[in-house]
Amino acid sequence: ISEVLVLGVEDKEGYVSLLCVDKEVDLGKKVF
Repeated sequence: ISEVLVLGVEDKEGYVSLLCVDKEVDLGKKVF
């Protein structure tokens, strides 16, 4: 079972993007 991190990111335009990130994925490349 892999843990999934869900992040709510608010864009400068005012909308929220939901990012589903597997813990095996580099957060620096996935989020930023």
